[in-house]
Amino acid sequence: MTLKIVNDANDVIERSPRMAGGKWDRKSWDEFVPRLKKWMSLWEETEAARNEDGTADSYWVAKAPGVADVIT
Repeated sequence: MTLKIVNDANDVIERSPRMAGGKWDRKSWDEFVPRLKKWMSLWEETEAARNEDGTADSYWVAKAPGVADVIT
């Protein structure tokens, strides 16, 4: 699961119009936001599916930060 989260985060970064170090402008940000929202919803769905009964530590709300926290 950690590898999935890492790969999803890499996809977001690679598809960012500013990956090459350019500056954001309003147009590029507005075009990127729908993709970012899609990836954020995938992470939320991954977390929800993993912790359906509410008893497991969350990937993002655990006792200590983990790889998923650092990557996202």
